[in-house]
Amino acid sequence: MARLQNTTLWRDANRLMLVIEEAVRKFPRYHKYAIGTDLRRQAQGICRLISRAATAPPSERKHQVQRLVLAVDDLNRRLRPD
Repeated sequence: MARLQNTTLWRDANRLMLVIEEAVRKFPRYHKYAIGTDLRRQAQGICRLISRAATAPPSERKHQVQRLVLAVDDLNRRLRPD
């Protein structure tokens, strides 16, 4: 885990969680508990997937990274609806 914490990916994912937390605090009450909870969970899930990908055996690493990419894409679409 110490090696993981020195990576830019881990650092950026934790910054993302912090930015989302700060933004959610400013949401109106209804959105804070509905949308805010979903955004927090998605950001936490990304951190979890980074950890899993970093510690996965080489045979499973590709699958874990693919799951991570999908999770990041999902959050990106949620934050930037087009």
